[in-house]
Amino acid sequence: LQTRLLRVLENREVWPLGALKPVPVDIRLISATHRDLGRMAEEGAFRADLYFRLRGMEVRLPALRERADRDDIIRQIAREEAPNCRLSPEAWAQLAA
Repeated sequence: LQTRLLRVLENREVWPLGALKPVPVDIRLISATHRDLGRMAEEGAFRADLYFRLRGMEVRLPALRERADRDDIIRQIAREEAPNCRLSPEAWAQLAA
C-alpha cells in the first residue's frame, strides 16, 4: 500500500479498478500516527521516499494524559458532544483519571 500511496502523491492520479486510464486527482493529505516514522524509515520498516513526501509539516500533540488542561478539554468535548448530559462528580473523576 505504501507504493500505491507514493504513486498517487507523485503522479497526482489514481487508477480505479477496471479503468483503462488513470484519473487525475487534486488532493491535500493529512495523516496522523503514534509511531516514529522517521525511525521506521531508517530501519527499513517504512519507505523513506514516502516518509519524505508525508513530512511536509509536522505537528506534535501531547497525549491527553500529559496535558495540564485535560479537565478543561474534557469539559469542552462533553459540552459540544452532549450538551444536555449531566455527569456526577464520580463520573468526572473517572474521565479525569
